[in-house]
Amino acid sequence: MPKGVYTRKNKKTLTELKKRAADYQKEFKKRPESISKHTLWWREYRKTDKYKEYKKGYRARVKDVIAAERQNLKKEVMDKMGGKCVKCGFNDYRAVQIDHINGDGHADNVGGQKYYIRVLESFIKKEGKYQLLCANCNWIKRFQNNEHYKR
Repeated sequence: MPKGVYTRKNKKTLTELKKRAADYQKEFKKRPESISKHTLWWREYRKTDKYKEYKKGYRARVKDVIAAERQNLKKEVMDKMGGKCVKCGFNDYRAVQIDHINGDGHADNVGGQKYYIRVLESFIKKEGKYQLLCANCNWIKRFQNNEHYKR
């Protein structure tokens, strides 16, 4: 046999070998000695009503925490950018919006916390991509520059 040529000793196909390996894994997981005590406890605990109630409440709590973190991050970013509209000086953060200066917001398809982090990094680097505008000034700018047709 030439050097570097490999021949399989068993003549089973690759599909047969994969099936045999999968069957072995299934059988191994059924063996009691291969399952830890914690795994057995976890399997039983997940079936209880206590766990189901906890899981339901956990989702609601996490949703509220994430929303609060996002609002805090938004307020922090706006404070670092000046905290008021660059055109009229309106400073209520509930109506101040982050505006893409060049009107290319449709290309910026990142949402949530990642968006605010990106805006903050851009502002710190002084790239000049974002500004703060109040809702009225932002919509007037969109209409004047025909930005509302881009998608």
